[in-house]
Amino acid sequence: MAEYKKPPLEQLQEALKQTEGNLTNTAKLLGVNRTTLWTWAKKDPDFAQAIDESRKKLLDNCLTTAQILAFGVPMKDENGKFIGWQERPDPQMLRYFIATLGREEGFGEEVTLRHTTDEGVDVGRWIEREIELKSKQNTEE
Repeated sequence: MAEYKKPPLEQLQEALKQTEGNLTNTAKLLGVNRTTLWTWAKKDPDFAQAIDESRKKLLDNCLTTAQILAFGVPMKDENGKFIGWQERPDPQMLRYFIATLGREEGFGEEVTLRHTTDEGVDVGRWIEREIELKSKQNTEE
């Protein structure tokens, strides 16, 4: 296996940021393969931490997308009143979140939802909060 000159930590962090944590694309950007990234990470705790943090951010983005899928995209009138769905909530995704994240509250794999999405769920404010949080996180970085 060829030896590649390890870039400075800042260059790795910038590549991870540009590729949103995608290690294959990060490796390409640095002109190496994924195995080389992992070799550097094994030898350098700072590299390992940078990769770990970028993967956690990627997972956070995936979870945010999954939450939007789970709760759907509501439509509201000019007064903010729920009037329907642009995208309906995904019952399977709702079940996943309740079964996994709600386990400590007594929910498990067998979950029965007695509330229908036709009654409306005010997720508009939740989505706004998620966007605000992501915006704050991005400006702090």
